[in-house]
Amino acid sequence: MTLRSLTSKLIPIRNHLRTLAIIADGIASCNLRGGKLLSNLLRHSLDGKTEHTTLIRSVACDVSMPWYKLLNNWLANGILNDYHNEFFVKEIKPNGGGMTSGLSSTSGYYTWHQRYVL
Repeated sequence: MTLRSLTSKLIPIRNHLRTLAIIADGIASCNLRGGKLLSNLLRHSLDGKTEHTTLIRSVACDVSMPWYKLLNNWLANGILNDYHNEFFVKEIKPNGGGMTSGLSSTSGYYTWHQRYVL
């Protein structure tokens, strides 16, 4: 393999690295996290440069997996595992580890109206 053929094979890799550097700089300068990060990645994939679209959508797919797992766990099971406090719903922990106001956990009222806030 000659240096010229090696250089020609490295051009697509260099372009991918340049795109990833642009994305990383944009994320770092805006301090993006959670849903805002996903939104900006997907918005960047719609800018019209088709050679970058596949790469950015692949990155967005990988980045979105924890977010969608959190959302699915919340919607399907009612379990909120938001370790970074990025979700719009916040859980209120009961005082002393017990139920508040004598409501049972099966009443539904405690589960939704007193346990979570927007």
